[in-house]
Amino acid sequence: MMNLNSTMQRKYIVITLVVLCAVVLLLFFFISLKLRSPSQVVTPEPKRTIEDDSLGGQIFEQSQNPIQEKLPDTNPVKNANPIEGAYTNPF
Repeated sequence: MMNLNSTMQRKYIVITLVVLCAVVLLLFFFISLKLRSPSQVVTPEPKRTIEDDSLGGQIFEQSQNPIQEKLPDTNPVKNANPIEGAYTNPF
């Protein structure tokens, strides 16, 4: 029959080996990412969509905002104070 101490030692050895392997794999992954040159990294070209070439896309690019963020004040309650001229508490 195995000694309790030897099974515990085997368990710790196995756990240590698994953790060590995980650390080595993570280090390899991060180092390989840092050593990769920018020419090896592929960046996709932006795709031209149908909207860019269509009549609607051309009109959208040429259109201008006629009011240019100068909207009139249309809130009727903003300047109205219903409590104005009411009784004031002397305390």
